[in-house]
Amino acid sequence: MRSSSVIFGLLIVLGFGICMQAAEYEVSKPGGSRLREEAGLEQSALDGLVAAVEAGEYGDIGTLLISRNGVLALEMYGSESPMTYSDNPQDVYSITESILSLLVGIAIAEGYIVSVDEPLMSFFQDYASSMTADELAARQDITLEHALTMTAGFEWHETRNAQLRRGGFRLTSDLVGYTLKKPVISTPGAEFNYNNALSHIVSEVLYRATGRTAKELAEDWLFTPLGIETWQWAKTLGGVSSGSWGLQIPPLDLLKIGELCANGGILDGVEIIPAEWIESSTAARVSYDECYDYGYYWWRYTGNCYSDQVDGIFFAFGYADQFMWIAPELELVVVATTLRTFCGDTYTRSLTTMDGPAAELMLWEHILPAVIE
Repeated sequence: MRSSSVIFGLLIVLGFGICMQAAEYEVSKPGGSRLREEAGLEQSALDGLVAAVEAGEYGDIGTLLISRNGVLALEMYGSESPMTYSDNPQDVYSITESILSLLVGIAIAEGYIVSVDEPLMSFFQDYASSMTADELAARQDITLEHALTMTAGFEWHETRNAQLRRGGFRLTSDLVGYTLKKPVISTPGAEFNYNNALSHIVSEVLYRATGRTAKELAEDWLFTPLGIETWQWAKTLGGVSSGSWGLQIPPLDLLKIGELCANGGILDGVEIIPAEWIESSTAARVSYDECYDYGYYWWRYTGNCYSDQVDGIFFAFGYADQFMWIAPELELVVVATTLRTFCGDTYTRSLTTMDGPAAELMLWEHILPAVIE
């Protein structure tokens, strides 16, 4: 079991009040034989999961979708929040970063970006011209890869600074300049430091490399091929798509993206996302702690905490416990969101246990044990 403080403190803002309500659920699940034959999931195990969610054992779950072998085996929606229903966009917060990572991979494949090894400042010569020689020297080794792995080395205290934690830096119209002028205090690549502004910078890189915003690229490269029609992507005050948050998408459509990744980026025989990028971007690049590793805006389990049988699972995670788990070897994709209500100036979140967010425990206690090999 988990023994450390984990990633979830990095991406959320917790309120001191509790504004949770009991939820009722609408559940759609195919018959037992279909589950066994097509999805390869144990009906009894899923029934146990449904009962546990309805009892509130995993907090305020708003949406729970489980797909295996291309079959939607379980579909649950909490009745207290219309935002969680299949045809309404859900704010997925930092899952936005994982989608942004997919766009970077496609941009590289299309020739807009040479590689992740490109110096970050090569995209921002207009800012470089106003820097001193010492400032440029401190930044010359920072690459796009370092921005993607949160290891750029800038001074940034997101978990301790309330303004940064709440995204207060978004109030500037020049996020790039705000961030690039921060002191470099560690060797690029040496230390993980969660930094929302780096994702915004990567979004700006995409815009400068392609001439189109991440929203426009997502529509062209991902959402239109997948038949995703109802979605939004917020922009910064500078006019570029927000990189760290801002994507609102229906849970069922998010599931489509997960299934595409699980299938190696192939849709109806056509490569939408390069398989090499999916493998590369979701690989463990830097250690967060004993439980988690980090790739290019994707998380992985180390196998040291919940279970040593991690089955190649990688996942996207957003504020208030929005999850998308992908296990290509098992052909399994799970999307879970929480019912979110305002409590003062913050959102409530799902239950948290000594072993981490309760929503995450569903995967290990019910979903993976339901898989029929």
